[in-house]
Amino acid sequence: RAPAAPTSYAAWLRALPLKAADAPVRLHTGKLKTRQDVHAAVIDRDPGSRDLQQCADAAIRLRAEYLHSVDRLDDIAFHFTSGFLCSFAQWRLGRRVAVHGTRVQWTALGAADSSRDALARYLDVVFTYAGTASLPRDVEPVPAGSPPEPGDIYLHPGSPGHAMIVVDV
Repeated sequence: RAPAAPTSYAAWLRALPLKAADAPVRLHTGKLKTRQDVHAAVIDRDPGSRDLQQCADAAIRLRAEYLHSVDRLDDIAFHFTSGFLCSFAQWRLGRRVAVHGTRVQWTALGAADSSRDALARYLDVVFTYAGTASLPRDVEPVPAGSPPEPGDIYLHPGSPGHAMIVVDV
């Protein structure tokens, strides 16, 4: 295993709590995912009760939770597919997103809050309006031929698209 600085994203990813080795993958409803033969491990995280977290959302969530854990709150920002930049810096000041058709703007509707719960509410909005089509604006591309590193996100942007995050090497 390649070394990782103690406060690095790689070290944080490696330290994520995992469910038991034989734990099944479940959907947000609690039902078993149809395919149980395509995963190596299950991260012990609550997916919430809404069907919002797809492949790109998992990459967004892990990155945002890491940045929150190391108090880099101003670095948490993701583009919607419309191009709108939704930043946690604005959200934690009490501003909220108003979407009207294709128009998106900030409004002052909430209380200032930078807690873990506030981050979860922010991410639910990001999950609704961001995805593999918008993620290339927010992540560094992995150079062709370079060896994978923890935190790398391999993207096939589009609708449908796919995203995979490297958790450990």
